[in-house]
Amino acid sequence: MRKRFHMGRKSHRQDERRQLRAEHLDSRRLLAAELTAIGTYETGVFDDSGAEIVAYDSSSERAFFTNSSADEVVILDVSDPTNPNKVGHIDVSALNVDGDVVDTGGVNSVAVYDGLVAVAIENEDSVEDGYVGFYDTNGLFQGSVVVGTLPDMLTFTPDGSKVLVANEGEPSDEGRAPTMATGEGGFQTQPLFTEDEEIFVIGQTFDSENA
Repeated sequence: MRKRFHMGRKSHRQDERRQLRAEHLDSRRLLAAELTAIGTYETGVFDDSGAEIVAYDSSSERAFFTNSSADEVVILDVSDPTNPNKVGHIDVSALNVDGDVVDTGGVNSVAVYDGLVAVAIENEDSVEDGYVGFYDTNGLFQGSVVVGTLPDMLTFTPDGSKVLVANEGEPSDEGRAPTMATGEGGFQTQPLFTEDEEIFVIGQTFDSENA
């Protein structure tokens, strides 16, 4: 009885392995069939972070990518994916923060959700608090918020109500920890934890009509 039970379990495991191998092969065939380049956009910049982080907004059929060499986010119309066309850019070399225009250290990341573009922007002094700027899909400024040191990556939550910001952080001579602040337009920040590296949650309560 024990021997028959053992053989049955072994046969079942073999069937599972065969199924997994078959699914793996099917997924490889699917990827090979679907991943075909149909359009290209070139910045003309080589070896200088001319195009790094890309985000796509289905509502406007536009793509956004960071161009660190020019301190900007490039806006592409990809309604015809075979012919991506630049229709604008977001200059982040300077930013409106609480009514004051400040120079920045450049762009690090971009994310978009339903027509709202969020851009991670570092401080001109890399050990000081950076920013997240918010724009519409035409590049029109909507608001900003101060976050932690060197915001390096950001993403919207699935419902679009919050933005998660990962702050890379760098040590300073004074050893000052990144701080929390509230930016204009009703964007609220809250650190999930306070270490040299932080993640901020930005709750979106912004009303574009009051910008």
